Amino acid sequence: MHISNNGEMLIDSSDCWLNFSNLCKLEPTIQNIFQHYDTDIYDHYTKETSRGTEVVMRADFIYRGLNTCVIGNYVHISETLSNSVIEKGYSKFTEDGYFDTADLTCYAYNQDFDTMYVEEQNTNGEIITLTILQLAGTDWDSPDNFKSIQDSNFDWDTLDDGENIEQIPAEFINAFIDLKLSWAEMKTVVDANYNNSDIGLWFQYLDRNLFRTQLLYSPYYELAVCFSPDLFADGGSWSSEDGVHTFDEVENFCLERIEFGKITDLTEDQIVNISPYRGVIDG
Repeated sequence: MHISNNGEMLIDSSDCWLNFSNLCKLEPTIQNIFQHYDTDIYDHYTKETSRGTEVVMRADFIYRGLNTCVIGNYVHISETLSNSVIEKGYSKFTEDGYFDTADLTCYAYNQDFDTMYVEEQNTNGEIITLTILQLAGTDWDSPDNFKSIQDSNFDWDTLDDGENIEQIPAEFINAFIDLKLSWAEMKTVVDANYNNSDIGLWFQYLDRNLFRTQLLYSPYYELAVCFSPDLFADGGSWSSEDGVHTFDEVENFCLERIEFGKITDLTEDQIVNISPYRGVIDG
């Protein structure tokens, strides 16, 4: 959003940033904000229950420059422990939508992907997340838990109507029960119940220095990829299909780094300077 020194709202165009004319000025209305700027709209429903804090949310992400919008639907339950918060959830993203400024709603029907995840956030800033990712949305050959959630016909539009949501449907809860913050346990579950070409298992760790390590596993293709800051000098990742590293080498390298208390401390020769014009330099 662009505001003049006099507090006037301006059209988001380079012609209106300096020495602008009155044609650049906009009335400060809600419709103009949504029509001219990238905007996010959130509808929340939060409820404290014996299971923890239950949240249902719909988010409309409006990208005016691309003339499109994306709908994000979320259901999650969080439990507060002494030094951390554990959250289990489901999310679904539907893209290539049209945003109607008259009723302030995104209409989108092309499901991009959905996920089920478990995440623990420590009070010191560390985060470990384990996510089952399904590309292209739910269809006839999707794993049972994704199909059950789809078949529950849960209506996120209830949030926009202002109606109370009595409880999260059992289909979500049953799927959440499967989620464990353990790579070994979840890999076994995925191998048994989620083995198709659209499924990926992501294991991620964000340390206190904000360095992120990620392990990706595709059960259908028997592929493992590790993304780690201390692999910057080696292209940023190892893959079990790069002809150099085996599946076990990739998996073990990453798992050694995905653990609370681990801190990435790069040595000078591991830090690579990257030019936006020429790529890696001094490496």
